[in-house]
Amino acid sequence: DILFFVAGDFIFANRLAIELQKKTGSRLVTFFTDDYMFVKHDWNIFGHFRSFLISRVFKKIIALSSSYLTISGSMKDRYDRFFNKASFIAFNVVEQVLDAACETSVSLRSETVTIIYAGGLHLDRLSSIEILAKHVENLQDEVIIKIYSNDSRDSVFRKRMSRYKKVELLAPVSPDSLVVILRDADILLHVESFDPYYSSRTRYSLSTKIPEYLSFGKPLLAIGPECVASMKHLQGCAICITKPEADMERVNKLIQCKDYRVAVSKRSNQKFISEHSKICLKKTIRGAFFNDMP
Repeated sequence: DILFFVAGDFIFANRLAIELQKKTGSRLVTFFTDDYMFVKHDWNIFGHFRSFLISRVFKKIIALSSSYLTISGSMKDRYDRFFNKASFIAFNVVEQVLDAACETSVSLRSETVTIIYAGGLHLDRLSSIEILAKHVENLQDEVIIKIYSNDSRDSVFRKRMSRYKKVELLAPVSPDSLVVILRDADILLHVESFDPYYSSRTRYSLSTKIPEYLSFGKPLLAIGPECVASMKHLQGCAICITKPEADMERVNKLIQCKDYRVAVSKRSNQKFISEHSKICLKKTIRGAFFNDMP
């Protein structure tokens, strides 16, 4: 028997997993989908003590686990060192939207280049969108940034975005409608905050939006610090802006050159196939469950 446990920051649940493993003798496989040990909180004596308790109980769980999985390459590197035990990387998997026979999905219409961001604006992500918004305001090209977010009704966010003529802050849409919107986009946008406080909270976690974006075979534009797991994951398959003061010419090329967008979209599709397909996940799960060490 196998006891599959998704670790979290509820200490009681972690202790329960330990007791179940000891009582049943089942093979324990633990999965970390987010970072609960090294994320920076508003530190005080209680925060430090809670972090100590979580780290201690995780060490016990990993000692009992026959294997464990992590959600990103960055998390694997850090957790492997901390636990002195190698993990398997289990990337998020979604259905591929792009036809499997195609290498790319780049719009051939386009008087106006449409950049789509779909997701939350928390964790200071709006600041990184603003970096792009300020830049495209000064371009002569016809380009529009459309933001679909549950946070679109926030008056502070709306006020910040209202100063940009090439930005639309829109209400969230249904999943089916969002598929159509993303499929029709010219460029898909992912952002992470450059603020050290917020970037520390996403340093080892992979955004669930990334495999979704990659599944469309679209060119990806990512803006954020290079230390964050999501940005590291997109290196080589997206246009990653980690130093905005030096990298924005690459944004211009992505907006202005359709052939460049085609080339970037092919890399996105290859990344999806090689790391986010169901076949890849099956191999990872088989290895973790039957102890074929990574």
